[in-house]
Amino acid sequence: LLQNLVAVLFLLLAAACGMTQIAVLDTSQAIFYTWDALVLVLQLWTSFEAMQYLPVSATTIVRALAIPVVAVLERILLGTRLSMIHHLCAWIVVFGAALYAQEDLIVAEYRIGYLWAVANLAAYVSNSVLDKYFMSHSFQTATGITLYTQLISLPIALAQDVTFNNVSLVGLVQLLRLLDRNTSAAVLLTGCFAAMLGACYAECYKCANATSVTIAGNVNKVLSVLVGAFIFGGRLSTVQIAGMCACLGGAFSYAMVGSTTRKAQGK
Repeated sequence: LLQNLVAVLFLLLAAACGMTQIAVLDTSQAIFYTWDALVLVLQLWTSFEAMQYLPVSATTIVRALAIPVVAVLERILLGTRLSMIHHLCAWIVVFGAALYAQEDLIVAEYRIGYLWAVANLAAYVSNSVLDKYFMSHSFQTATGITLYTQLISLPIALAQDVTFNNVSLVGLVQLLRLLDRNTSAAVLLTGCFAAMLGACYAECYKCANATSVTIAGNVNKVLSVLVGAFIFGGRLSTVQIAGMCACLGGAFSYAMVGSTTRKAQGK
């Protein structure tokens, strides 16, 4: 909730300084952004709940399954066709995620966690194709899309915290007062990065298909794990490193195939 608030303030400041433009909100946009904000809160909620029971690696493979699911839904609903090579590269990313997580895939002990992870997967997939359709047909800027979604998500996230986490407004105020300097800086920094990341994703949806954006999201997770291991001194096994290499190799190959196809079509 605090990160969302920081993201909104960051985007408003960027617009006020003339660094970006935001179009006026109309009725159709308001309906879409409300739905998008609701799904965003659901994704965050289910993700946090899943990570209470599952290792990060286990949530990674469940989320990677979004790639083939989104590809099928995009084909059915939007008529987007991917070549067999694209599908092969996408499945290499899924295989890499499975290889990375295979040491932690203990279903019996983590059943509740997997249920939350599947709920997170459903929330993401249900909105991915819709995001692609609306954002690619919207006159709104990527920054505007991110701002309105984050802004509308604030009351929804607050309602979710009050209903399910027994959080009160008084408790939130007390929490803000108790934040030390380092924690406040971390919230501020991550909120700003969240705003920029959201704008990047919105721009991607405008110019790329939903499957490509989903693959990019999984690569983002892999890079986060690598950076985290480097910063915090975590150790990765040979199998985990091989899985990450497969993820990155599949994603890179997917992008290269798309680039080659576009060049061939342009000749």
